[in-house]
Amino acid sequence: MSNGYEGGLEEATKEAIRDAYQRLREGAAFVGRSGQRRMIAEVARTLSGAALLDVPDGCAGGRRILAVEGPTGTGKSVAYLLGAIPVARNGGKRLVVTTATISLQQQLVDRDLPDLAERSGLDFTWHLVKGRRRYVCQRNLADLTGSHGGRQESLELEIPAGGLWPFKPSKADRKAVASMEEALADGSWWGDLDRWSGALSPGVRDAVTESSRGCLGRACPFFRECAFFIARRRVDEADVVVANHDLVLSDLNMGGGVVLPDPAETFYIVDEAHHLPDLALEQAAAESPVQGARRWLEEIPRAAGRASNLLAGVGAGVEWLGDVERSAKELVDGLRAIESALELTLPQRPTARTGEGDPVWRLKPNEVAEGLREQAEALAEAGMRLTGGLARLREALRQKVQEGRLTADAAGRPIRETGFTEGQAERLARTWSLMGRVDQPDQPPVARWITRRSGDGDLLVSAAPTSASGFLETALWSKASGVVLTSATLTALGRFDRFSRRTGLAEGDGTRFLTLPSPFDYARQASLVVPVAPDLDPRDVQNHTAAVVRELRRRVAPEEGTLVLFASRRQMESVAAALAGGGLPELLVQGERARHEIVEIHCKRIEGGEGSIIFGLASFAEGIDLPGTLCRHVVIAKLPFTVPDSPLEAAYAEWLAARGRNPFMEVAVPDAGVRLLQACGRLIRSEGDSGRVTVLDQRLVTKPYGKQLMAGLPPFRVVVERQTGTG
Repeated sequence: MSNGYEGGLEEATKEAIRDAYQRLREGAAFVGRSGQRRMIAEVARTLSGAALLDVPDGCAGGRRILAVEGPTGTGKSVAYLLGAIPVARNGGKRLVVTTATISLQQQLVDRDLPDLAERSGLDFTWHLVKGRRRYVCQRNLADLTGSHGGRQESLELEIPAGGLWPFKPSKADRKAVASMEEALADGSWWGDLDRWSGALSPGVRDAVTESSRGCLGRACPFFRECAFFIARRRVDEADVVVANHDLVLSDLNMGGGVVLPDPAETFYIVDEAHHLPDLALEQAAAESPVQGARRWLEEIPRAAGRASNLLAGVGAGVEWLGDVERSAKELVDGLRAIESALELTLPQRPTARTGEGDPVWRLKPNEVAEGLREQAEALAEAGMRLTGGLARLREALRQKVQEGRLTADAAGRPIRETGFTEGQAERLARTWSLMGRVDQPDQPPVARWITRRSGDGDLLVSAAPTSASGFLETALWSKASGVVLTSATLTALGRFDRFSRRTGLAEGDGTRFLTLPSPFDYARQASLVVPVAPDLDPRDVQNHTAAVVRELRRRVAPEEGTLVLFASRRQMESVAAALAGGGLPELLVQGERARHEIVEIHCKRIEGGEGSIIFGLASFAEGIDLPGTLCRHVVIAKLPFTVPDSPLEAAYAEWLAARGRNPFMEVAVPDAGVRLLQACGRLIRSEGDSGRVTVLDQRLVTKPYGKQLMAGLPPFRVVVERQTGTG
């Protein structure tokens, strides 16, 4: 990434942005906002390098990174596209726009980008990119249908992707794959599984897709018509690439430039950026079973033998395959030894249980004994050797296909077997590498835990960093040409502190942070109502549930559009049961119908002049748009605190406490503030909306941290109702 100032925002680029914005303003439906104009300018200044002139002396400087919180109604999509596209084209860069939700991806591809191209005068192309598992593998499809002479035989490894029916198919399964092949042949479908209208069982979906390791690439007879590679070529040609966070993080985890453009030549726009730290942690985590790993490791000699025979048959040297078998045996022996050690050291009582009731033991940093660490390091080293050997074997087979010395039919199965095993070996190596890592006192630790699976009694070993900052620094911040992070909820309690800690970004490293004003007049448009009564304290669950029932009967208008948000499924279902048949409209309860169906029914009821009430959990507090009369009242049953009961959260909380820091105030309160802001954000979606938010948790006004939570909310008109009776 360049650290120098390269002339800033050129006049031609400024003129292109001004001209495009003026053309948009001429449209009847366009509403210009000051926050949007500010965001356009700041995005352009950051990515062009012009903002580097503002970096104070003594800062690390040089980073073209902007974190901007744009409240609902700002028009963020148009702002970052208009600010970034001319700069990217002028500088010869690619633009990758990544989102957390499919709905925003579709909005960008189906509405925002076409509309901007049509009305702004900017000349650019765009394409939506997805992972391999979203496209059919035509070779696997041909294997399943037998259309190129493939023999039906069982696989000896449990390979989830492809391979001559790796499970016993039903009539519906056979009909589905035959229909897919027919649609490809007549051109009515090109291989995008998201565009396939028929039903597919999970087994069929796995069987008709392929991983990167199992793919034959250019050696495949279906390469030219492959849906994934057709989409990949479109990515190479597009000025703007739309992706999701998982795909972007996966690409970065592989070094960048594997599926998406090279980070050094790319500007990234990260929309819904408040999801990025959690998803980055998932990308950095690893897990591997003990007994399950031994089973696939014990299959390697046979699989390697089949591959060896193929290679030897075409005169290829295979003497190095002995290293693969030796590494596999070393891992089998090492896993057997470490399983015995774990069985002896795990306490009688687990520290927690999974949602399925499986016992979990969390290993604290000082509980990872030196002997266990040495064993973990040895397993990691052997796992890396095995991964490298399997990759070499897979590439040797693929090379012989490309040379025409092996047929794709002959090499296809060994390549898929080897690719599957290579992926397993890499996960095993990463898991034990994290297990054996020495935690540094001044850095957040690695969380380590063991789960005994109730189904087979196997020990599942899991490990994950408790902070995403290291991964993001190595994979993204230090490599990208420029990054813009944006969301309606980047701040917590009105500050960027929590987001900064989680991402590793800070003003001192040259990152710029910006909060835009809201276009809404919250004090005029909405009120925040907080009733205060002894039983409106959720710490007494039974009394609080009864109080929520009482307050909903009092406060919900049957003729309105209402969204009631719960922190607990059990409480939601209890309240719904108590209100059934009590004079309110039939409740639309999350879990009883699909989310999209709930929203459709709700909209039809309101548009038909009826009232409607949605009961939802956390997923209904974000990403759901109910403007105008669709939502006049948001009820929040309980402040959205979460218990740090996952091994990862517990490890981080303990690390903070050991340093005299307060996990509740540093983590729990800011995170609750973000979720509360998201929930309140369901009410006002445009300048014409109005209504009220009711919080049925008196702690918002009775606890000291309540003031901090309130300070992070929009400036609603606040009404505190102190009740003298609760009957």
